Amino acid sequence: MKRLIAILVVVVLLMLTSCGQALFLSLASCDNNVSQKEVCDYIDGKTDSLKECADRALQSGSPLNNEELVGILGEETIVEGARAEIDGQNRVVVFDCGGSGIGGDSEYSGFYYSENDIPFGVDFAEICTFTETEPDTYCWSEEGGSHSVYTVRLTENWFYFYEIYH
Repeated sequence: MKRLIAILVVVVLLMLTSCGQALFLSLASCDNNVSQKEVCDYIDGKTDSLKECADRALQSGSPLNNEELVGILGEETIVEGARAEIDGQNRVVVFDCGGSGIGGDSEYSGFYYSENDIPFGVDFAEICTFTETEPDTYCWSEEGGSHSVYTVRLTENWFYFYEIYH
């Protein structure tokens, strides 16, 4: 009986160890936010290709798949996804580039093309009202809540965004 208990303890420890390693590896790989500088460096010289992505997404009204993105932007891209968002009169394509955290304690970053050159609240567009804190820099924080968006106009029609869910 003692031998059976010892074997069960070893098996449980091995399971916990492999699960613990898997959890650690998945958490470690969840920090891939991109900075405003990385986005600026990336879009510099790529605006024609990015505009092609934006036009396709706005025309189809659906997200571009990975094959479409790689076909237009190439293998070496910081873009993880591109999706069209229609917010009243503003037509926007969001280029998701990364994030960190899990669930309700997360941060996401990327950039977007705003057809009308208007700041956009990305995932909080329906409730977001920006305050211009500096020229071409806009912030919003949920009143009494824990969500916020920071966005900066990089060039005409192109904005960087950083979202926080806490």
